[in-house]
Amino acid sequence: MDKYKFGEWIIEFDRVKTEEYYKNICEGCTCAYCINYRENLKSLTNDIEEFFSKLGIDPLKEGEFIEFGEIEPGIRHYSGFYHFVGNIIDGPKFSSLHWDKEKMLKVGSYFLGFSDEIELLPNDFPKPVVQLEFEVSLPWIIEEKPK
Repeated sequence: MDKYKFGEWIIEFDRVKTEEYYKNICEGCTCAYCINYRENLKSLTNDIEEFFSKLGIDPLKEGEFIEFGEIEPGIRHYSGFYHFVGNIIDGPKFSSLHWDKEKMLKVGSYFLGFSDEIELLPNDFPKPVVQLEFEVSLPWIIEEKPK
């Protein structure tokens, strides 16, 4: 496993095992909100693309994406999480129940946090696991209108 410092966290991760897992799963949900999220990912900035790549995460394949509505005309708020093979060696305790943007890592337009509180983990996901929580606001870019 590799070790890297992301903001206040020191994370140990296995990029190869995580990549192997993501290569073998499908994209998941086909609702308009998830499709819009994935379409936005096709034009990621280099910094967030490199961040996901470093951990072995394919961001097009979900752990969980949740859309929370329009925050300004044409902009939707999303949060969710991805899983990757690894451990949190050191860093602040982070929970999806207690978002604190001051403690979150900002990469591009994403706010990110690492958690050992694991939700909705597929049975075949390799262990040990870290949950990468995220929050981001993205434009509505697909033709289908939100409901």
